[in-house]
Amino acid sequence: MYRYIIVIFFAFFSTLCLGQRDTTEGSKEKVEVLFNVSDVLGRATGNVNSSTRFTDPIMLGAKLVLSEGNRAIRFGVNFNVVQGDEFANNFERQTSNQFYSFTGGLEFRKKLSKNFEYFYGGDLQYYRDVSKSQVVFFNDFGSSNSEELSAIFNGPGISALIGFRWNIGDRFALYTETNIAFQAINRYRYLKDAQGNKTVLEDNLELTIRPVPPGAIFLTFTL
Repeated sequence: MYRYIIVIFFAFFSTLCLGQRDTTEGSKEKVEVLFNVSDVLGRATGNVNSSTRFTDPIMLGAKLVLSEGNRAIRFGVNFNVVQGDEFANNFERQTSNQFYSFTGGLEFRKKLSKNFEYFYGGDLQYYRDVSKSQVVFFNDFGSSNSEELSAIFNGPGISALIGFRWNIGDRFALYTETNIAFQAINRYRYLKDAQGNKTVLEDNLELTIRPVPPGAIFLTFTL
């Protein structure tokens, strides 16, 4: 199911990009590269326990600013891959977590003063989080038994956003934004024993409306 959502996602925004490039001769679009710098600023102010890079929906991305300068097509990604092993006298545990998310949308910009502006718009989102934990138990006779617990959370979302931007010169800018997102996440968890028998623990669709406060700060650089 999620493969079809990704295909539709990219097809929609490819069509949007092509449709917006019908501009007058001599006009040029600009590309902005953006980075989530919330964790860097948090450490600079003494907040060494900042974990925004794992909770914010975007870690890095890009914006295609259209020739008029008041609209931009936006795209962002976030990902996290963790693997671990734990050994003890009578068991071995292997854990893994793979997370990624995609966002893409359109924003409209309005100038407030020379260096400040606000923007609003919307995003489409896709989220996938897969975690596994396998435990192998050993006894005194050298035989073993294992169990595997897996969880898969994935699904699309849509959000409305508004933000503020501070332009630092011609190429650099800082901005933050807030949004309210509607998400449809499928939650699937199961337990599998050594013989391959699977017991489904959870399989349901969770619909949520989630407001996101402006907790992230992004640095953009115009190419």
